[in-house]
Amino acid sequence: MQKKVEITFKSKVDEMELEFLYDGLLIEDEHKILRYTEEIDNRTVDTSVILEDTIIINRSNGVEMYQEFVVGESTVMDYSVAGLSFNIIVNTESIINENNYLKVVYSTEVGETVQNHEIEIYYSW
Repeated sequence: MQKKVEITFKSKVDEMELEFLYDGLLIEDEHKILRYTEEIDNRTVDTSVILEDTIIINRSNGVEMYQEFVVGESTVMDYSVAGLSFNIIVNTESIINENNYLKVVYSTEVGETVQNHEIEIYYSW
């Protein structure tokens, strides 16, 4: 089943906060998936968010990114843009995934640099 949805995406990195609004699709079959198009680094990017116990954000079309969030675990995010590829270590602290709302709190490590992140996604039809 597919539903058209309005998506509010909030991102916080350390003290910087951003908010974006998108039109998208909620697909509920064997998995619950949000799909929408966003602008990243001046590119139109197709984004899918798999809403399960483990959260997966997959971006393609100009920015290639696979990001998996598992509470209490470290995972590796693969990121590629403009011919540059690198891996980022992701440490997931918490996930709330209920009632058309997703919040992921995590940190990233690139070399000696650590950043704290929060993602919030609200969706409604």
